This record gives sequence, structure tokens and C-alpha cells, in this order.
Amino acid sequence: NGNFIVLRNNFFEVPWPEVLLVSGIMFQSLQQGRITTHILAWLQKKTSAKVGDEYHVNERKFVAFALPILGALSSIFTEVAMGALTVIPFFRVNENQKEQTKKELVILFEIAIGIGGGLTRFAAPAIVIATKIFKWTHLQTFVYLAPFILGVLIYIGYKGYKCTEDTEDV
Repeated sequence: NGNFIVLRNNFFEVPWPEVLLVSGIMFQSLQQGRITTHILAWLQKKTSAKVGDEYHVNERKFVAFALPILGALSSIFTEVAMGALTVIPFFRVNENQKEQTKKELVILFEIAIGIGGGLTRFAAPAIVIATKIFKWTHLQTFVYLAPFILGVLIYIGYKGYKCTEDTEDV
């Protein structure tokens, strides 16, 4: 019909624009993973201290800073990508908690990713719908929602700090 360049053969049709778009998204996710891993590694170094001959990460400080940072990054990199890319690095640092603490951190982690997506008008599905209905620009979305979202992200970091109170540094 003229909308797609299609490679035809006996078994399948390939809509090339869609294939290229999905490939681009996959490549972008790989780059996001590298950036996020570097940020978490930097944060891990900044929150560690030398104890004897080895370094120990202060898990409470790491959680307090990582949750708001990951939430804010979810607006730039989309919620789905941030959730997928950061769950393993985040919980590798915080593997020395009690079961209840781990459950609370999973909930806080998901809330931070979900809430943080509202800083832009393209990362969070609910925000995408609302901004189309109200015809908000990127700037309007940020100006209207940023104070609330940043406040919540700081509060989530504080809650993460409080819930890891009994955690040993590893």
C-alpha cells in the first residue's frame, strides 16, 4: 500500500521501518544500561568506606541516593527500561538485608521508577495520556509536575534509608 517497504518471501513479510525502530530501541536500552551501571558504580564508590583492608558500601546511604536518582532517570530513559536495567545492580549492592527489608525495598524501587517517569511527557503511560488530553508541552509537564515528583522521590529516598536501618554494610 506504499506505507511500508516490505521484503517478501514464501514464509514471512518484514516491515522494515518497524524492524529498524525496534532495533534502535534495543540499542538505546543497551546504552542506557551502560550509563546506569556507571552511575550506580560511581554512587557505590561514593558511599563506601575502608574498613580494615577492604571497602564496605554504606547500604543506607546508597539506597537513600539511588532511589531518587533511579526515579529521576526513569523520566529520561523510560520506566520500563530503567526497571529492567537497574533491578539487578541495585539489589546486588543490597543483598544483606532481612526478608522484610528486601520486600520494602522492592516496593520503594518500583514506586521510584513509576513516579519518576512523570518528569517528562513521554516516559510514563499515564502522563502521556494526560498530556495529550490537556495539550501540555514538555516544559509545562515539567513545571507543573516536577515539584511534586521531586518531593516524592526525596521522600522515597528517606523511606529507603529508614527501612535499611538494621542492614549491615557489605
